[in-house]
Amino acid sequence: MNTTKIIEAVSTNRFKQILSNYKKGDVIKVLFVGRFTKRKGCEYLINALHEFKNKNKNKYTKIHCDILGYGPLEDKLKSLVKELKLTQDITFLKGVKNEDLV
Repeated sequence: MNTTKIIEAVSTNRFKQILSNYKKGDVIKVLFVGRFTKRKGCEYLINALHEFKNKNKNKYTKIHCDILGYGPLEDKLKSLVKELKLTQDITFLKGVKNEDLV
């Protein structure tokens, strides 16, 4: 007997509940902290912000993302932000000490 258990990694219902609390014109702030490597997946966040922005024009709040880190993919990530015309929505920050992050 095959008993496959499906585990939901991310509760999308929770995010829908959170978004429903925002009003048009509010700004959701997102923070990414990590090294700019393939493993960390920052490009997925950038693409997700682009998709959200295009699907929800004037419907939801605005999202602004601060990206904090450094690494070998920095130039590639900055180029992706420019290519997707997200320079007003994403800010790259220079490194911060762990104790200063909070």
